[in-house]
Amino acid sequence: MTGAVAFLNAHAPWILALSVFVGVAMPDLASIVRPALPFSVWGLLFLAMLRIDWESTLGFIQRPRLVIGAGAVMLLFSPIVFWLMVRSAGLPAGITTGLVLMASAPPIMSSPALALLLGLRAPLVLVLLMVATLIVPFTLPVMALELLGVQLSIDTLTLGYRLALMNGSALVCAVAARKIIGMRWIRGHDHFLGAGTVVLIVVFAVGMMDGIADIILSKPGHVAMVMVLAFAANLLLQIIGTLPFVMTGLQTAFSIGFSNGNRNMGILLAVLPTNTDPEILLYFAIGQFPIYMLPALQRPFFRKIMGRRKQP
Repeated sequence: MTGAVAFLNAHAPWILALSVFVGVAMPDLASIVRPALPFSVWGLLFLAMLRIDWESTLGFIQRPRLVIGAGAVMLLFSPIVFWLMVRSAGLPAGITTGLVLMASAPPIMSSPALALLLGLRAPLVLVLLMVATLIVPFTLPVMALELLGVQLSIDTLTLGYRLALMNGSALVCAVAARKIIGMRWIRGHDHFLGAGTVVLIVVFAVGMMDGIADIILSKPGHVAMVMVLAFAANLLLQIIGTLPFVMTGLQTAFSIGFSNGNRNMGILLAVLPTNTDPEILLYFAIGQFPIYMLPALQRPFFRKIMGRRKQP
């Protein structure tokens, strides 16, 4: 048991990268796991809130200019930049719409957990997740309708209620757990909690691949093109999120960039109309690959750059 926990923690980024391929290679497993997606998302939020240093989180909340600036880059600047870039690029209409909608979404729910694995500022990533999730019910409909002409199938209040319920319930349970079992126990068993985080991310990644194998087999060339776009879009969003905040410190800038690049397309699936262009849904599915593959490549880079910076 202890060996398995150590293995999961030591090799987490590569396990996450492998999990999306497991979902593709084992479609029956992906279909079985898919109903567990909401639980895995909630569990990741709960574990992140349980493990993160809340004093640091409060410290970032007390820096409103940083949080507001990062939120504006994420929910306003990024989608407008993407819209300007892709509207004349000659891409299929559905892919163009998928790219801009993705750039309008909040960070993935697992972003604080992934930030912990990567050595980024997880408290800041959690703050950005919470703030963006609260604001996006007001910005997403505007971006979808004004930039793309897409009418969402859910009203602003309902979307806000659903997101607030998920975040709020995870927060309440985390507060209760910290009070009941105590921070000494939590810190002493952090390696078990970290392994549980890895398992939940794997469940989400495998479940999101439900149905992807058939698409890849039927249109391999088109899927390859969408895959390249998905990786490029993720990295470009990370650059857009990082550069304006470099003067605040590399760890802070990379944390904002990471949040900006990894967006919650699962929320978009829940609010798009039933007659949504299949190309949009294809992009959202393929967009999971960079989310779960890039951390394995980025962790050594983050550690090297930030470690070098800390040296006298």
